Amino acid sequence: TDRITDRTTDNQINKNSINYNRYRNREIDRPMPPPKTTLAAIIMLLVGSIFLTLGLVFLFVSHLNQRNKSFAFIILGGLMFTPGSYACFIIYGSWKGWPGFDYS
Repeated sequence: TDRITDRTTDNQINKNSINYNRYRNREIDRPMPPPKTTLAAIIMLLVGSIFLTLGLVFLFVSHLNQRNKSFAFIILGGLMFTPGSYACFIIYGSWKGWPGFDYS
């Protein structure tokens, strides 16, 4: 019987603790991310990933004989992937409520 009362006490402490209430309220009051910025970040991340992959395939697959195009794809892919991944990380961090991250 002592174990049962100890569990009940632990559950009551956990539900009344500050961390539990802060987490629960953050889930309810979470602001929505800006839709245009989020869409632009996701598109840049995806297109940059595709261009980087194509550039690396053209560079390392010798039977395609497309080495001159590979550098253009790698540069364009890098230019799109870098800001897209950074923006997605910032948006995700502010959506999760990490300290120091916000949508502004």
